[in-house]
Amino acid sequence: DQDGRIIEYGITRFRGDRMELVFENELLDTLNSKRSSKL
Repeated sequence: DQDGRIIEYGITRFRGDRMELVFENELLDTLNSKRSSKL
């Protein structure tokens, strides 16, 4: 059941697709920022 998946980033866990979307977006923003700063 995808709606009940547990998403784990480091030591922080969140349950629910809303949290997943929010934290995936934050994670992508962080990666993009690091890539941009390297360039």
